[in-house]
Amino acid sequence: MESCQLRRAIEAICRYGVVDREVLKRIAGLDDSSVQRVLGVLLSSGYVVEVELRAGVCGSCPLSSVCDYPVRGAGAKIYVPSERLRRLCGKSAASVTASSARAGCGC
Repeated sequence: MESCQLRRAIEAICRYGVVDREVLKRIAGLDDSSVQRVLGVLLSSGYVVEVELRAGVCGSCPLSSVCDYPVRGAGAKIYVPSERLRRLCGKSAASVTASSARAGCGC
């Protein structure tokens, strides 16, 4: 897997907080197989947590009137950053960019 794909996915998750496969595909510019590989790495490394939505979960949310997240019904899976990734997201943009440059990511 290219480090740039992983970096774009992490940046999208840090920016939006909650993503699903379609959002990650669109925002990070990844194809279906890349999204699957990236999520596999992030899940197995403990950087994201997979949450399966239950029917009616949005109706009981206090933010539902202002939320524009495109929920696709019960059984939809979303991915949220773990505490480990939230700490990484909190790094300054300069240090993340420097780390990426050292890793050879020119994207």
